[in-house]
Amino acid sequence: MYGGDEQNNRFAWEAKVLKEGDSIDIQVQDLEAGTVPKVTPAEDLASLKEEYEHLKPELEKRGLI
Repeated sequence: MYGGDEQNNRFAWEAKVLKEGDSIDIQVQDLEAGTVPKVTPAEDLASLKEEYEHLKPELEKRGLI
């Protein structure tokens, strides 16, 4: 699971693998403090945009965007 905050920091939590037949319950709550992410990658947003722009023509060609 991935998320972010108001400062555009990106976070990744430990992945849970779901199988066919599994069920999940989702509740939305307003918390003052959340769980600590498993990993806090220091990704450069400019490099992510550059990678997207590089891949964009291929994604458009395949009809994915």
